[in-house]
Amino acid sequence: MFSIMLFVFFVFAGIVLVLFRMTRVLEQRYDSLRVELIKTQDMLRSFEARLPVAVQDAVAVNADDLIDMAGPVAAKTDVFDSALDLHFDPEKEGR
Repeated sequence: MFSIMLFVFFVFAGIVLVLFRMTRVLEQRYDSLRVELIKTQDMLRSFEARLPVAVQDAVAVNADDLIDMAGPVAAKTDVFDSALDLHFDPEKEGR
């Protein structure tokens, strides 16, 4: 009877130790993710701060090819883009 009680005690103690270890590992991962989030937020703030300056420079110098290309295309209203002309007709597909 004593050996069964000792076995149950060791099993219970092992379960408690595994749960404690899992908690410690999760706390370490949480701390590392928190630090990574702070770094990512700082980088995002710095990029947001640089963005208006970069856009103003690109518009002032007119060096951005995408802005140049979008100007004349956006002005035309009769342009047909076949990539946007999508049709779905299951009866014509043979189903």
